[in-house]
Amino acid sequence: MKQEKIVRIGGKKWKLPAVLLFFTGHIVKGHYHFYDVVGYRPPKAGEYYISGAIPEVYKAENDLTTPYLVAVPTKKARPITAWIVEGDV
Repeated sequence: MKQEKIVRIGGKKWKLPAVLLFFTGHIVKGHYHFYDVVGYRPPKAGEYYISGAIPEVYKAENDLTTPYLVAVPTKKARPITAWIVEGDV
């Protein structure tokens, strides 16, 4: 089951994954996080923003002029796998 979230801002609607990969630096491996979308505006330096047909998170190196969905990571996420008995679904 794929988890998704719907974000509505200013009459626009986006269907996004419930969890996205946030990189904390160029060398440091990123972590999956749940997140909040705080607006649709040009991100400032250091802010995370969502872009792409397959949504991904990027960190703005400097102030941008193009508006994007600005995101803030909230809680760290970890994938789990569960086994179920066939026929119980």
